Amino acid sequence: MSQRKKEHAIPIRPYTLKELAGLYCVSKLTFKRWLKPFEKDIGDRNGYFYSIQQIKTILAKLGTPDGIDDRE
Repeated sequence: MSQRKKEHAIPIRPYTLKELAGLYCVSKLTFKRWLKPFEKDIGDRNGYFYSIQQIKTILAKLGTPDGIDDRE
């Protein structure tokens, strides 16, 4: 029997700070604090968005959000 997955993989695409904070179920301020130690590795945003490479770095540093399957 096949088991239906409740978890979904996070699409790798540009995200805003608000979208990322929402994925991790925290406020924007809390998420900014989480990113602070990794600022040099992540780099500056391009406008309001983090690039795909920056998203990959953030996921590598913070792990995948709870309830999201990390398999692509």
